[in-house]
Amino acid sequence: MQFGKLYRDSNGALVAVPNSDTGADLVERLCLSRPLFHGRAVPAILIQALLTEFGGQLHLATGVSRFKAASKRRMVPSAF
Repeated sequence: MQFGKLYRDSNGALVAVPNSDTGADLVERLCLSRPLFHGRAVPAILIQALLTEFGGQLHLATGVSRFKAASKRRMVPSAF
């Protein structure tokens, strides 16, 4: 995955999906309606950094990777 999209789930956790048809299907299946970065695709390195720092899930066609937060800080969604 070179680019992906970030969302917040109903619990406020970060969820990343690839910027592809598979990703669009995942967004619909997971009922993700709170996009970050105004719904634009962002580089994978940024997704990796945010998931590593704040925790969340990375959904790919091969499976789901879960990340635990490295810090106790909360991500402020309005900043993105």
